[in-house]
Amino acid sequence: MKPVKNIATLKEVIEQLNAHNLEIIFKDLVHYALNRMKGNDIIQAEKLVGDIIEKTITGTRKWDKSLSFKSFLF
Repeated sequence: MKPVKNIATLKEVIEQLNAHNLEIIFKDLVHYALNRMKGNDIIQAEKLVGDIIEKTITGTRKWDKSLSFKSFLF
């Protein structure tokens, strides 16, 4: 039997987005993406980060609250 995950509601996701400085998180995520991609294509890294945030807001990417919100994004 799979362990039950504690998935955040859309309201909880929005609360976390409002509680954090999105400009700083976006920059940190882009930097992280560039390092993981082992490249310098900032446009591609920004697109990837935008997709991550969009999927989080639309519920396509679900936040398991056993992780901190920032850990989930990274």
